[in-house]
Amino acid sequence: MVIEYLAAFSGIAGAFKSATDLTKAISDLTDDTAIKAKTVELQAQILAAQNMALTAQTTQFTLLDEKRALEAKIAEMEAWGSQKIRYKLCSVGTGSVVYALLESQSNGDPPHWLCPQCYAHGKPGFLQKTGLNTGGRPDHFPHECMECGRSVRVPWSARPRYAEQETQHEHPA
Repeated sequence: MVIEYLAAFSGIAGAFKSATDLTKAISDLTDDTAIKAKTVELQAQILAAQNMALTAQTTQFTLLDEKRALEAKIAEMEAWGSQKIRYKLCSVGTGSVVYALLESQSNGDPPHWLCPQCYAHGKPGFLQKTGLNTGGRPDHFPHECMECGRSVRVPWSARPRYAEQETQHEHPA
């Protein structure tokens, strides 16, 4: 995209140089027919330069849009970076893991679990108990991610608790 942008400006410069040369050539002519022919050439060069300028402007707008989108993505990633440190990976006792909120980072938020898949993709997908035990162990209930739909089976008695800062992979229930 940048190369196209630079090529368009190079083309514009070339078209204007040709237009300048044609203007000088026209001023040296005395024959009306030759003047008219060179004037037509000059108009064609001016039109070519205008088209190249329009192409360059369109490319510039596209580049600016891409820049804004990248800046928004960077801001989103930075915001998630400051949020993700509030959580710790914890086992829920079924071989499944969730991200539990650290008590020291709660900022008044209640204990809750985040989906590991969404966490890895940079979004806070909250796990919610669905209340429907459809197969599997009768003492385990699915918790579904509100973002991606992933389901984690959790013992009936397990409830989101704050994770502790000091230890790794502890049971949050």
